Amino acid sequence: MLHAQTIAEIHFYLKITGCEKCGRAVHWNQDCIVAPAVPGTITVSTDCSSCGALSHAEIRVAHASELPPVGYPPVINPTDRASRLIDLSQWITLAHLLIEESRGQKDKELARYLNLQAAQCYDEALKFYDDPDNELPQADAFFSEPSRRRFRESPQQFARSRLIGERARLPSVIQDRSSPPP
Repeated sequence: MLHAQTIAEIHFYLKITGCEKCGRAVHWNQDCIVAPAVPGTITVSTDCSSCGALSHAEIRVAHASELPPVGYPPVINPTDRASRLIDLSQWITLAHLLIEESRGQKDKELARYLNLQAAQCYDEALKFYDDPDNELPQADAFFSEPSRRRFRESPQQFARSRLIGERARLPSVIQDRSSPPP
């Protein structure tokens, strides 16, 4: 069984993993989530936007999602633990995708929202660095062969200081969510 911290993490998982049959993007929306048969477990049903293949997954969700104030993205992972669903390389890829999407936005609020999501993706990636004396992550930070290959071929892309620098260029996710974003 898959394990996620929040429904927001599941959304990113579906965005980055794609269709098991053709590998392309999976269509996701709130209607894909089926009420839990077992407390803390949900069923996600998706359909591929390219080949139409249906996919179902049982996912244990550790934390209930709270709706954030307007203009804020939902919290992906309220803990200090690294994801067991999305690996380090995938979080970095998600951050890059969101940054690129934000650059094409004419709506400044939407661009900021996307950059806040990208910032959270970098925050999630940095949770894989558990050894303060090592600039590179452990091998277990990569869950799939494409991610492991990317790490072997270009370990410098995964240098902690590089990720911290990229994260620093993005807006901060404000902890006090009682007021609207600036």
